[in-house]
Amino acid sequence: MFKEKLLATLTVLALLLPQTGLASNIFGFGGASDSVKGQYEFTYDGKTTLESTLLLRNGEREKETVVRLSAVDAQTNNQGDLFYKENGQPQSKIGTWVKFDQTEVRLPPKGEARVHFVITLPDKITPGIYAGGLTAEDITDVQTTSEAGKTDSSSGFSVIMKARLLKPILINVPGEKVSKFQSGELTFNQKSNPKTLLFDIQNQGNTLLAAKGTLEIKNGETTVKVFPIDAKGILAEDTFHGQYEWREAPAWGNFTAQLSLDVSAYDPFTETYTQLGNVKKDVSISLTSYNSLLPYLYGLLALILLIVVIVVKNYLYKAKCVPYTILANDTLNSVAEKFGMGWKKLASINKIKAPYQLKTGTKILVRAKDDAKKK
Repeated sequence: MFKEKLLATLTVLALLLPQTGLASNIFGFGGASDSVKGQYEFTYDGKTTLESTLLLRNGEREKETVVRLSAVDAQTNNQGDLFYKENGQPQSKIGTWVKFDQTEVRLPPKGEARVHFVITLPDKITPGIYAGGLTAEDITDVQTTSEAGKTDSSSGFSVIMKARLLKPILINVPGEKVSKFQSGELTFNQKSNPKTLLFDIQNQGNTLLAAKGTLEIKNGETTVKVFPIDAKGILAEDTFHGQYEWREAPAWGNFTAQLSLDVSAYDPFTETYTQLGNVKKDVSISLTSYNSLLPYLYGLLALILLIVVIVVKNYLYKAKCVPYTILANDTLNSVAEKFGMGWKKLASINKIKAPYQLKTGTKILVRAKDDAKKK
């Protein structure tokens, strides 16, 4: 059981590694050929070849490391930031434009290597800003070992984990820049768990867009939740699918969600913004949780069943009763005792109220004597 849990944990870590820097203690990028921002930045003039060198270092590893190089496209994630495709996914832009002199590099222990690469853009390329990345993936097999330092193969338990590092690339293609966008409606998904607020900002131009503002949830004039939004990676021909989870949403209540965003054309080379417009959206939220109603519904059903049982029981009891004419000196207690009944029951079926006086000659219902004998 322990090994199964450990295997599951390692598998999750292996999936997370491609977008993290957890591999830096195995191998890493050098900074000699990089910009001060930690990324490659190119401006294409239509003539000069776009090329550079990628520096790889083996970090603190005491043995040879084999690294596979490739390029990937960037895309916009649901927080409006740049996210990079996996190596095996289809690539259409930077992921296909970059060519390395060699794609597999052997790094000696604590050694380094420089790999030249060239970026070839299409002949007729639309002006704008293009984003992607260079990836270095460790393809040296790494297996989990037992305390004795050997692979635990007797149980078939081994994990091969691959680490990936990424160096961003930005390419500016000069020409006429078109900056425009379209915003979708703000919607609320009550059926999701947790409940989620959704909206879209579609980049209809060829520049990089940014959106900054807030998404607020209010109860009347009181603000109950604020989601700050600072998106800087809405790529050309891409859509920022904003998705924000309201994890603290109560089971009941009426609320209003208000979206307010300033949308700008963003130039990552100069880190400047040119405002294009403001987006203001709102949606009413009425929270009703059927699950929270269940205890009350069960309680109401139990009460109804109890009332039905009492009514039916009284009806059946009265059906077995017979008329009796009140005699002089009869009291509620004496009549009840004569017919083997409780005085409260006798008063209940005849609707006799306090002070429980009986009038001579009137008829009331009492338990039949045969029925009383059975009791």
